[in-house]
Amino acid sequence: MVFLLTQFFLNFISPENLKFQSFSGYVTRGIFFDLIKSVDEALAEKLHSNKGISPYSLTPVEIFSNGGMRFVYRRCEAPVRGRFRITAMRDDLSSVLKEAIISRDSINFVDRKAIITEISVREFNFHGFLENARPVRKFSVLFRTPCYFRLLPTKEGRRKGQYRAYPLPDPALLLRSALRLWTNFSDAKFNYEKFLEWVNEGGVSISGFPKGIRTVRVYEHPTTNKWNIGFVGEVRYSIPDDSYDPKFSSIVDALMSFSEISNVGGNRTAGFGVVEYRRADQCSSSQG
Repeated sequence: MVFLLTQFFLNFISPENLKFQSFSGYVTRGIFFDLIKSVDEALAEKLHSNKGISPYSLTPVEIFSNGGMRFVYRRCEAPVRGRFRITAMRDDLSSVLKEAIISRDSINFVDRKAIITEISVREFNFHGFLENARPVRKFSVLFRTPCYFRLLPTKEGRRKGQYRAYPLPDPALLLRSALRLWTNFSDAKFNYEKFLEWVNEGGVSISGFPKGIRTVRVYEHPTTNKWNIGFVGEVRYSIPDDSYDPKFSSIVDALMSFSEISNVGGNRTAGFGVVEYRRADQCSSSQG
């Protein structure tokens, strides 16, 4: 049995303004659950109450603007031509989504209906990430939506599972986040322990912030004090000469390519941690 990642892009058009109570990723997550519930209520409930690693990720609403695409947080002016992405990391979830999406011609953004204009589906083989990987020495990651990582506190007396949000692009936390997803949903194995040891010993370093990074606070609902904070911006990474290993650097390449599909960090299910990964030879400017 081959394990697959399945990406669904839902393109839509709305003749009315779209206004979200907060970050549009929370709205696309609501649409995701509506889709699942329309086919399998038990699965929707199981996913909603899941305390483990969620087998899906989403993007916020992305609109077509001035010949390109940009994510929107709170408001879109009519007419709205946009899309969002759902990534399923299990075959059963992918099957339910296919059944749900194919039977729909519209979706609801809170109190506004949008017409589905196009649906595209892409499948990724986990083994393909490793087979197509090559050793990298330098690369950049554009964090397109807020990203944060979870640090479990070691201080005694704190609740089990309680964590601190860490809104900084630490390379070890970035790779550990991608590896955690990989080990839970992939059938393509490598020596996780040795790779993680190399990562924790400083295998990858930050080499620069070409345009800087900034933090963004996102409220789940405007009338509550429940919020998340994450960073956005471009970060350059490198593998120092004294830690370079072609096998491990190829795994870095595979995991970062995978992260473009899976998202990274916390709150992936609401569109956090959407990234673009570029090797040094794919970047428009030279990396230092």
